[in-house]
Amino acid sequence: MRGVLVRAVTAIVLVSLGLAIGLPTPPSEAIAGELPADPEAALRSARVAVVPRLVEFAAWCNAKGLPRSRDRALEAALRFDADNAAARRALRYTRSKSGTWERAKAPPSANEPDPATVPEFAKRRDDATADLRTLAQTIAEARVAAPSVAAPSGPGLAPAPTSPAVSPALHEMAVDDLVALMPDDERVRALSRETLAPGGWRLDETLRARVRRSEIAAMVASSRAELAPQTHAIEDAATAVWGVKWVAGVQGSKTRVFGAPRTAEAADACAACDVATAIHQAVLGVVPLEVKGLTVFLFASGADAWAAMDRDPRFSAADRQAARGLGGWWVSDKPHALTWVENGPARIDAALRQTVGLRLRWQSGVDTRRGWAWEGFGLYFSEAVLASHLTVFAGESSYGPGRVVVPGLADRLRADTSDWLAEGRALESGDAWPDFRVMLGRPVESMSPEEVLQGYLLARYLVEGRPEVVPATIAALGKAAGPDAWCASALACTVDGLERRLRRWTRESAAK
Repeated sequence: MRGVLVRAVTAIVLVSLGLAIGLPTPPSEAIAGELPADPEAALRSARVAVVPRLVEFAAWCNAKGLPRSRDRALEAALRFDADNAAARRALRYTRSKSGTWERAKAPPSANEPDPATVPEFAKRRDDATADLRTLAQTIAEARVAAPSVAAPSGPGLAPAPTSPAVSPALHEMAVDDLVALMPDDERVRALSRETLAPGGWRLDETLRARVRRSEIAAMVASSRAELAPQTHAIEDAATAVWGVKWVAGVQGSKTRVFGAPRTAEAADACAACDVATAIHQAVLGVVPLEVKGLTVFLFASGADAWAAMDRDPRFSAADRQAARGLGGWWVSDKPHALTWVENGPARIDAALRQTVGLRLRWQSGVDTRRGWAWEGFGLYFSEAVLASHLTVFAGESSYGPGRVVVPGLADRLRADTSDWLAEGRALESGDAWPDFRVMLGRPVESMSPEEVLQGYLLARYLVEGRPEVVPATIAALGKAAGPDAWCASALACTVDGLERRLRRWTRESAAK
């Protein structure tokens, strides 16, 4: 009977598999070679060429009574051919009426000896995968090309790299192949920017974020303690036409704040803005531009602010009309922002968001057309300094027909007790995760609450997990680079690769 079973399973393996197997391996001894002239073609060819060798190895595993290794090989095959019918059948998958694969409950796995103790196991595995492993390692260790960004040159600058380069997509493919082939190899995991931690392999970004979050919190506390004394601020002649009798005018170290009647938060708002400026370099990686005359005007209601705007010829009729659907506006020729919300804590939060937004616009050219960055980085600052998320510039737009939304999400995000990271994990695990590429191209005014949350997750992932790439990302966004261009130039990855890591980082954020 056992011989029949061996022959049956072997037959399935022989007709079906083009495997990249995920088996425990010791540190790789493969040595990367020279990058081929056409590395993508070479890698695809190596994937095809390795199939018969892997088929032979899988059949050998089954004959040696290694059912878990056999199943692991079958599962790995699906990475290369997700619809391989024979591999699916061997793993007890069937096609549903909708066309998706559904797996039946597996019987208890038979015990098998440690594969490492089986004679010839390691040699047969390594012989089967050596060519693909070596080529994938060569590609994974190559310089990643960033064709959208011209390398700087000139006297005193290092010459541009001349070593062969691979595309971000090819680099990701090679690294993923190596992880599939050698999931327990530390050097392979290092190429994937992963570290072994309690509970398993974790993204380096996950481990780094835990430390960096504490560092930024300490900077906020230190900056708050070291704020310079505030002085009285003098109104500009240009705003005198508004006819507002300010009840407060406060000059901080970097920001001025004026409070209109029925407001009492100018001093606290000014302090929050100055703390945000103090941590600007730590959060975004660039020294904040000295924006002379940066000013926020607090109004108790929209009606009060709109009356002031109606008196100022710098606001066009279109501006004044658009402002009536928002909670703030900007003066076109000066770093001045108006904000109107109807409670004190929200006015402080809005003032901080306005100053962060003004600096992004004036220093980097990033404005509300880059909705995820405008909302994401701004929300990160308000959370770090005020532990609040009371100001969201995006509207409450809904998805089109057929798209899933999260009921009550907008209200929960604005609650005092909101945990945006926990909400993000719930979003990532459900059906309402927005189309990532579409979200990256949204202007603020067309973002949904789900997209705002997704943008916040991305900003937090970058600030805490990959701070070294934040300056280049913002610079590329300010030059109106599209998602593919700024992902390649600043992060050396594809949009899909960034999304995969963001989603995994979001899931891993729950681990202690």
